[in-house]
Amino acid sequence: MIKSMREISSEGAERNTFIEPRDLEVAWEDDDLNKGRKKAIISFWLPKGAYATQVVKEFFY
Repeated sequence: MIKSMREISSEGAERNTFIEPRDLEVAWEDDDLNKGRKKAIISFWLPKGAYATQVVKEFFY
């Protein structure tokens, strides 16, 4: 927080650096848009404030 500019500041909060997704499930199905290929259906639970896009991104590294 910027004490001299309280009207435009917020206290914010810290986030955990490492989050482990819970209830991770991956299912493979035929891809409707790409005949002869498969698609992955991924589902998982994250706590509030975590980024699901980062979890999905890690699948491809």
